Amino acid sequence: MYSQNISQDNRGAVVIVVDCSLSMKSITKFNHTLLPKHRVAKLITNHIIEELVARSARPTYMRDYFDIAVIGYSGLDSFSLHEELGDGFVSVVRFAECRPQPETVMINQLTREGNIVEVPITIHPWIETSAAGASPMYDALMRAKMLIGTWCKHRDNTENFPPIIFHITDGACSDAIPADLMELSREIQKIGTNDGNALIITIHLSTYGDEEEKCGIYPREDDFASADQDRMLMFQMSSIVPETLEPYVFRTRNAQYLGPYRAVALDISPCSMLSIINIGSKIVSL
Repeated sequence: MYSQNISQDNRGAVVIVVDCSLSMKSITKFNHTLLPKHRVAKLITNHIIEELVARSARPTYMRDYFDIAVIGYSGLDSFSLHEELGDGFVSVVRFAECRPQPETVMINQLTREGNIVEVPITIHPWIETSAAGASPMYDALMRAKMLIGTWCKHRDNTENFPPIIFHITDGACSDAIPADLMELSREIQKIGTNDGNALIITIHLSTYGDEEEKCGIYPREDDFASADQDRMLMFQMSSIVPETLEPYVFRTRNAQYLGPYRAVALDISPCSMLSIINIGSKIVSL
């Protein structure tokens, strides 16, 4: 289980669900930098796409390793954030063909000496984010459920590595109660291929000033606690990392203790975000 190589014959599926509600205008501390949450969501989303493109690239051509879908949600419903490329899943090859002009973002970085310096990070902005309206999280996750359900049933995908859903949010929801969200997350995690069930990885962005909350990646199931009910709900909705992937998490977080771990990242830096990708795409056949 969770061992299938991703290749052109056994492609992977990645869905990125992005909170675009009004609350994403608030400020978060991201890698020692204060930024609006929606700008951090844009940075993370485009980094994920960039990483998937890079893993599929060869010197003179692209390998068609991944189907990618990016879903935003705000106001009354959810929507595709890449309609110009196509609705639903879009091939990583198509993303590579339509790579936009790069943008430079200045991010603070902690040096080995303990100093904070400003460094440039280059991103290709395939996806633009916004921050307005309500937060129909349930509708967005239902859209993701339908996408991966159809993908897993396709005869070419039944033996493939299961889909991965990245959910980037501050945790607020306007169209469902916690019990309904929990039930939907369980339904999503029952969908899968013969290699395992879908994985939900939550990237939670807290509001700056919540000093009591700890940042980190892949918290242990038995250790996590939060005074923030939204944050706790996002933790509970996320997948428990499968045992076969625990060694990769153990190395990623330089852990002293074994799992089980939850597939959650709390206010992560771009570097840590790429560590998440290693879980899903460590199986890429090079």
